Amino acid sequence: MKNKIKSISRVVALLLLIPSVAFADGGGPLLLIVNFLAFLYGSILIILVEWLLYVRLASVPKGPAFWDSLVTNLLSTVVVGFGFPFVIGLISWVGLFIPWGVGDVLLALGTWVYEGIKYPKLSMSMTAFWLLVTYFLTVRYETKVLRRRWEKREFTGKMTPEKLNWICNSVTYSGLFIFFSAAWVFEKNHI
Repeated sequence: MKNKIKSISRVVALLLLIPSVAFADGGGPLLLIVNFLAFLYGSILIILVEWLLYVRLASVPKGPAFWDSLVTNLLSTVVVGFGFPFVIGLISWVGLFIPWGVGDVLLALGTWVYEGIKYPKLSMSMTAFWLLVTYFLTVRYETKVLRRRWEKREFTGKMTPEKLNWICNSVTYSGLFIFFSAAWVFEKNHI
């Protein structure tokens, strides 16, 4: 039975390499794609940078600071980084069923990108806007998580969890912005 499942899994995996089978040209919400790439490429670096900032700025002991950074960032990635864009994408998805061009605008507002998109500039602008909203939501959510963790172990840092998260997320979001800007410039110049 296990061999049969493995064989079927291999066939499905191979079929998914074909773009038309995988709907690789079907498009998707750019905000969700960007957040996934940020998670994929930057999560380890983000956790390490924020860990060091927790230690340096708030005087959190190294061990607890690492776990605070890890837990806080993983939870905010799931809830804000993926959850928020997923909700935006899902809500705007109804644009597929609305006629007269209104649906196209709704899809662009939800950051959907696909071949033949009618409002690509609006979609890109909304991606930047939603990323800004995600930044503020991340700070608020991570502050809440960090505050709970500190209260549980009766810790008081040199800095409030809120101020610490404003600084940490400003640093890491700036790094992500620079990374994606550099990647975009590199791609534009080498295609």
